[in-house]
Amino acid sequence: MPTQTSASVYRPSEVWRGRHQFTVLGHSDVRKTHGNGEFIRSGAFKVGGYEWQILCYPSGYDDEHNGHETVLLQLQVAMTPMDPNVVLEASGSIAIGDGSSSVSESESENDFCCMADFCHKYTNDEPAEGCRNLTISCLVGPDDSLTEVCSFEFQVVASKMTMTAARARLLALEQDMVVPPPSISWHLERLLETGVGSDVTFSVEDGEF
Repeated sequence: MPTQTSASVYRPSEVWRGRHQFTVLGHSDVRKTHGNGEFIRSGAFKVGGYEWQILCYPSGYDDEHNGHETVLLQLQVAMTPMDPNVVLEASGSIAIGDGSSSVSESESENDFCCMADFCHKYTNDEPAEGCRNLTISCLVGPDDSLTEVCSFEFQVVASKMTMTAARARLLALEQDMVVPPPSISWHLERLLETGVGSDVTFSVEDGEF
């Protein structure tokens, strides 16, 4: 008997990479005019067909992070609506330096004074993530400017949560279905009484069925 052969291929999702530099001029004045929970935003930029922005909270994201700079990478779901059946799995880093700092493809964020990493699954319901506890007072440049660089990569994957929810809905529908009781005995009785639909006749003693 010949050997039966087969083959399969695994093709990972395409990984998209991006980098954006956001410089805040007059940082000390921005902190005075933007209290805890208030933010400024960078210009919009596209990576992988999705639109993104950097959100900067100069005085802190919330009460827990009051006084500490927060920098978030936000997916602009209003501009590029997401399929609810997928998520964007992303990882990246936030690098912060004074206004003279600059990052290009050939340079390294290691030259910056402050770095923090983050990972997040971006969805319509959770479109922003980053670093919330940054101390940057010593990083502001002589001209009162601050540079924030976000480098990140992401891939589009199926949402296991959504798949589980869909399965749960299917099970709920199955539970709501009412299966009628079997009626084969009634149909057999009717067949014997009327003979309608039968193509075989049985002779039993003095009777025919």
